[in-house]
Amino acid sequence: MALFRKRSGEPDEVARLRAEVSEFAERLAAADARRAADDERRQQTWVSPAEPSPIAQVADVDTLRADVFARLDALDARLEAVDGRITSIPTELPPQLDELGAEQAGAADHHDTITALQTAQTRLANEQARYQIAFRDDLAALAERLRRP
Repeated sequence: MALFRKRSGEPDEVARLRAEVSEFAERLAAADARRAADDERRQQTWVSPAEPSPIAQVADVDTLRADVFARLDALDARLEAVDGRITSIPTELPPQLDELGAEQAGAADHHDTITALQTAQTRLANEQARYQIAFRDDLAALAERLRRP
């Protein structure tokens, strides 16, 4: 199905998200570098302000980046699995429908056979009843002949 396939004109969503995360990480790293440079300049001028904590440590950014990438990879894997399942439906469904149709045709053939057998049995029963009636008539006629001398 075309709903889950990548379209040629659109950017890949996972790649776009990764690029955004990388951009945020770079911006945070640049902000930390500027802050560190500012702190270093202050110390060179012999001003010792209270030590401010950086907005984000490099290790924190790396941890966050790794976590986000892991989640994106898991999401990508799940989307691929769903796409694979949906893509396999058109190839698996027609043979199953053909098999069901063949079974239905077989059931119809069995029904026709049973109907033909029932018709033949009814015809044979009617014939047997006619022969029995004819046999009794013949026996009655024979008994009548034997009674007459």
